[in-house]
Amino acid sequence: MRIDAADEATIELHLQRSLVAPVAIEVWTREESALVRNDRDPCTHCDDVIEIAKQMATLHPLITITLYDIDKHADRAAESEIIQAPLTVFRAKGKELRFSGLWAGPMLPVIIDVITFASTGSSPITMESRDTLNDLPGPVTVELLVAPHDPYSIYMARLVMAMGVESRNVHVRVTDVAQFPLMAAARSISEVPVLLLNEKRFLGTWEEVDLVVQLTLVAIGDDTLVIRDRTAVSPFVTEVQALAAAEAQITRAQPPSVAPGALGGGSGFVLPRR
Repeated sequence: MRIDAADEATIELHLQRSLVAPVAIEVWTREESALVRNDRDPCTHCDDVIEIAKQMATLHPLITITLYDIDKHADRAAESEIIQAPLTVFRAKGKELRFSGLWAGPMLPVIIDVITFASTGSSPITMESRDTLNDLPGPVTVELLVAPHDPYSIYMARLVMAMGVESRNVHVRVTDVAQFPLMAAARSISEVPVLLLNEKRFLGTWEEVDLVVQLTLVAIGDDTLVIRDRTAVSPFVTEVQALAAAEAQITRAQPPSVAPGALGGGSGFVLPRR
């Protein structure tokens, strides 16, 4: 899987204008055996992530890529608590952001922003939020479970990644759980996005201000829940289910077939689809 030429040119121009400090990309994959396992999701998109990461590294000299195999580099993987593949780690200015899954399609603009935020060390969040995050008294692990078909997931992925750039105490990992059906089932995912702050689970979207307040409360060990004025979710479907639904929709949209010559006249030849 590759970024097409038009998008590649646009991304390259954006990166050339935006990056100021090196961004190291680590891609963790694994070679799947011929045996089907039921204890973990297969690394369906490992090769795709490697290819797109390599392509990204060609677009700017400040972007570097290192490839790791979870099994071949087991000690390093265990030390870094990496158990799932594919997983991409973005490192810059002493910050680390993680994404599990294939970062293509609707998720690609988010990752471009992540690379830009990490390189510049800043994001579009407000100065007040930035100051609060920098003053957090302790670490908060932020895990976000998303699906690429869901616009709320895309919004939340960009928001939490931005917060991870702003504070060393905010440790962010985003997972496209649609690519990991066994994980989704084990964690009872029926709607997305799902946010976990130090394992405390929250469903749906957050406004920036409310999320900063909740992060602060979690950091100080306060169990108070921030009351949100509104929140939004989408039904969760796996990648396989989403692809099947898309194919069914395309099939329904096709005009009914007509036998050659049934309309009268003409040669009976059918033009090939373009």
